[in-house]
Amino acid sequence: MNAHRLAVQYGPAGGSITGAYRLDNSLKYVVRVGDFTLRAMHAVGEQAKSSLLSSSGVGASYQASNWGAALSYAQFKSDTGLPLKAFVGGGNVLVGNAKINLSYGSHNADTTTSLTTKNNTLGVGVTLPLSPSVDWIATLYQVKRSRTAAADDGFNRAVSFLEYKLSKTSRLYAELDYTKWKTGYQAAGLKSTASGVSFGVMHSF
Repeated sequence: MNAHRLAVQYGPAGGSITGAYRLDNSLKYVVRVGDFTLRAMHAVGEQAKSSLLSSSGVGASYQASNWGAALSYAQFKSDTGLPLKAFVGGGNVLVGNAKINLSYGSHNADTTTSLTTKNNTLGVGVTLPLSPSVDWIATLYQVKRSRTAAADDGFNRAVSFLEYKLSKTSRLYAELDYTKWKTGYQAAGLKSTASGVSFGVMHSF
């Protein structure tokens, strides 16, 4: 939920035009009870005698053999103390060999003392094993943005992955994505569509 797509600084690592960053200097506590997992996190903002740029979050998830669900909530503070509140929920179900995923998230941010920005994100995806070593993952996202004193806009994005499992902890991937921005989401003079491709290695510790 740290990808809130705002240029305003929320959270301890500051922000960029995409608003996605790591939550440095954070403490996280995880409790697992059977099929349930509970999580709590707090990141300090490193501001003397202040909670500016701090963030906190809680979450809960349940994962059975053929379905699962999760819900989480977080709050970020900007470098001037303005709040950003966000939640995301989702679920997955196994249909044959394919896992169907559905998620919905929303955040509401005070960008100034009188202006707000809200983003709602809907995601629908599938994970399909093509072989014991290869998975195909595809997801469609719809993002709707509304702002005080500005026209509503957003974007649609399609993402597709092929993952090759080298071991239980390492895998190779190839990714292709396509994005179409709506109305004025992009700055004037920029293209309304974009495509991307990436390759890499992921390793879990």
